[in-house]
Amino acid sequence: MSQAERAGSVSAAALGFALATLGVLGCSSDEVGTDATDGNEPSGVDTGRGQPESTGETPPPTSSGEGTSTGPGGVTSMTPDDADDADSGPPPVVFDVNTVPEGSATCDEQAPTINFVEPTMVMVLDHSGSMGGSFSDPVLGSISRWNALHNAVTFILETYAPVVEFGVKVFPSDNSCGVSAGLDVDPAVDNYAPILASIPAATSTGTGLTPAYEAFLEGAAALLAADPQRPRAALLVLDGDAGCTGSPPLLTSQIEALFQDEGIPTYVVGVDIGEFTRADMNGYAEAGGVPLGMPGDLERFYNATDTTQLQSFMDVVIGDLLSCDLELDPAPTHPSLAEVDIDGSNYNLIDSEACEAGDDGWTYSVEYTQMRLCGAACEAYRDVQMADVAFFCPQG
Repeated sequence: MSQAERAGSVSAAALGFALATLGVLGCSSDEVGTDATDGNEPSGVDTGRGQPESTGETPPPTSSGEGTSTGPGGVTSMTPDDADDADSGPPPVVFDVNTVPEGSATCDEQAPTINFVEPTMVMVLDHSGSMGGSFSDPVLGSISRWNALHNAVTFILETYAPVVEFGVKVFPSDNSCGVSAGLDVDPAVDNYAPILASIPAATSTGTGLTPAYEAFLEGAAALLAADPQRPRAALLVLDGDAGCTGSPPLLTSQIEALFQDEGIPTYVVGVDIGEFTRADMNGYAEAGGVPLGMPGDLERFYNATDTTQLQSFMDVVIGDLLSCDLELDPAPTHPSLAEVDIDGSNYNLIDSEACEAGDDGWTYSVEYTQMRLCGAACEAYRDVQMADVAFFCPQG
């Protein structure tokens, strides 16, 4: 399903993801299940675009017969690693299916936990003076642009805060070009209340100019400090060009460097952008690595002209980021003896390079403790929010 197609359907698919289930069957006939009301929150999903892969050195255990069941509504346990410095992170994994060990013939009962990998997203939001301007609303007729953005952020947090590590940076921090150091709220799951308490109220009027470049630098620094084994992305929302000391070319260069050098994409959402600033907005989106549509299209960024579109576009962006990575704890004893079924289609183990190329199947993104769904498998998983993963024992 394309980004443009997903833009037509908002809350039902988004809420459905938070209620998805994942089944994992093993050599034993026993199956361990978790309840979506157990209080543990899951992680969310990766589009496979622009996200750096990482390696792990954990050897497979010496027993197998895995079986568990869980989903984005609840997991058996979740203990994410502490964030690592991006400069000292592990190198990308190059995974070859021919090197996967089959393990011993022993098949003792074991029940690994399946955890979703929560992505990290930093929202960089425009609260400049022009955001106090009127914006079309199908119910109220007209509200301020900031009011519309505040409502969209509220919706996104209500829907995705349990499965995405959200952080936020609002600019400017004064009545001119000021940008305070760091983020207003650091990334974490369940950041609904802290973020809404931090950003200006829905009824506030915009103020100051548009130091988007300076604010984006703070957001980029926070993403570089986040765990590199998790999908990371920036969401830039603004209603005009970067101003103050940072020109549009400077912002474009920073967005491009974040993607090209670090593999961190930037999604660009415009609030009623006109012809005058369209070219610069297209440049931001293309530099970020995840533009809308095809090269040559009039608009490569998500340009919302009313409140419904703004909420829909932000929903599509978050859905695109949600990870197709699944953590296995402990690693399967027989990592090559696995079957992945999604919506009646079976997907095979493939190389990581084939996965990056968009081939259909699944691979190990961290050997052998993290599984990644690829191509059609990832897209199908997003559509049905369910996957069956079975680990088997060798014959004999």
